[in-house]
Amino acid sequence: MDRLKEELITLHQLESAAHKQGFASLDEVEQAILEPGGTLCMIAKKPAPEEKRHRELLAMLGRISKELEQLKQKTP
Repeated sequence: MDRLKEELITLHQLESAAHKQGFASLDEVEQAILEPGGTLCMIAKKPAPEEKRHRELLAMLGRISKELEQLKQKTP
């Protein structure tokens, strides 16, 4: 909050800039950089390896579920 005050940026402006760059919330942002022209550049947090693996497994389960449903529809 101190840094926001130093740069004369409100929390709402920071959140808005994050949303415009595709972030759902500031929790997804590792770092926000104020560029010389006044724009804010957001750098995403890198997921922990276990979180990344969890997402991959969920995606695989989703694909398997779709394939299973397609097979069910093909068989009488």
